[in-house]
Amino acid sequence: MVAAFAHFMRAMLTRLLDRLRQETLSAQGERAVARFRDIVIHDGSSFALKGALHPTFPGRFTAIAPAAVEVHATYSGFADEVCAVQVAPDQDPERPFLPAPATLTDCLLLADRGYPGVAYFEAVRAHGGCFVVRLTRSYDPWVGAAWVEGTRAAASISRSRSRAGRGPWASASSSCRGPHRR
Repeated sequence: MVAAFAHFMRAMLTRLLDRLRQETLSAQGERAVARFRDIVIHDGSSFALKGALHPTFPGRFTAIAPAAVEVHATYSGFADEVCAVQVAPDQDPERPFLPAPATLTDCLLLADRGYPGVAYFEAVRAHGGCFVVRLTRSYDPWVGAAWVEGTRAAASISRSRSRAGRGPWASASSSCRGPHRR
């Protein structure tokens, strides 16, 4: 029963994604995005299931939906296609489904607030990738530098609204500075 459900969900998701696909972005002539090899978007969506599937697919919100799955999808903005889709119990943590940092060289990763982690950010940066991730209020990032049109902004701009150069977040943005060079 579980294998049949998984096969059905894969077929329905594939059909849905094929119908929703449209050209969205091109790097040609766009100075702001041309420095990236790709813009990778990663997010997940939860779906409630019949309660009988709770032992296999436990949900996070047991009073509302005791059984649920989260569909994690990775999308290539430049290729205009879904690169990876993974289905897991909604109760599972979200971070293991992020793209491997080694695959994000010269890429910009966009992800939602369920995915942040300093170790992951540092690994993406170490592999030459960049990221924009929505954070929860519990994070208090520090801006290490500000770049406008490929040029470092004046120190007074980057320091006036931040605690520039202090803490682990100062290094998290350093790999995405200046014009892109291949």
